[in-house]
Amino acid sequence: MPKLALLLGVTGSGKSHVSERLKPSPQILTVDLIRTDAIRFLCTASELEKHNIYRWPIWDELLKRPDVHDGICHGIEKRCPGFDPNKATIAEGEMLAHAEFLQTFLQSLKQMQLLPDPMVTFWLDPEPQIVRRNVIHRGREGQKNYLMKDAIDSVKWYRGHTQKLECKRITEAADAISQIDAFFAS
Repeated sequence: MPKLALLLGVTGSGKSHVSERLKPSPQILTVDLIRTDAIRFLCTASELEKHNIYRWPIWDELLKRPDVHDGICHGIEKRCPGFDPNKATIAEGEMLAHAEFLQTFLQSLKQMQLLPDPMVTFWLDPEPQIVRRNVIHRGREGQKNYLMKDAIDSVKWYRGHTQKLECKRITEAADAISQIDAFFAS
């Protein structure tokens, strides 16, 4: 059975950095990109104009739809061409802390024949100053003026949601790499 590691954390926490440095390399599902593709698959143009597709509230409605799995599977197929349900996988994303989305995402993976055994969830939770540095360093449009207050607010809000989940909390990227590597090697 393939192993599945979930890696969640606020934007700028280092999820992609960690995922790209695992040895041997598992296939990577970048959940926040999959989420965006799923929304575009599921919503009409007028619906997209009404909602901020990068925020969680839109999912409170989408998760009630019977075709939500089709949207998530579409996103997986688009972002991970050649997805192999028999290969070790890491799914990384901020959205994984949304408990209902997480359950729906896991159900979608099962529809794609990924039946992980075992599965473990890691939470990458660095301090706000590290989050801010990472966000500014990567230089994405709209994030160049990311303030310390933004990082503090984001981390605080995310911690409030994430502490409800069963996961291993890690504060350093290097520790996350070694613990996830050990999980895949076991």
